[in-house]
Amino acid sequence: MALIKSANAAALALGYAVSAGLLMTVVLAFGVATPSYAAIVTPTVDAQAAAVVDVQTGQVLADKNGNKRIPIASISKLLTVYLVESLKAHVTQRLVALVWGLQS
Repeated sequence: MALIKSANAAALALGYAVSAGLLMTVVLAFGVATPSYAAIVTPTVDAQAAAVVDVQTGQVLADKNGNKRIPIASISKLLTVYLVESLKAHVTQRLVALVWGLQS
């Protein structure tokens, strides 16, 4: 009977040792590791001026020379922007209709 008790105690001790070893492995592998954070990198912009704007709120998130007046690159770019902005709703509706085959 004493032999069975000592065998059970040994098996129990071995089970605890294995469990403790597994727990230590998990803790050392995942629990102690410090989180790494990505470095904040400021992108370089080769343009004279630039802006990043949140479309939904209109908030300027970043800009480079945002208040500096610079000459336009071409009049055709301005006309393109004007046409797109002034006809935006009509062009979008027609394009959607054409894409989905609702209009010929």
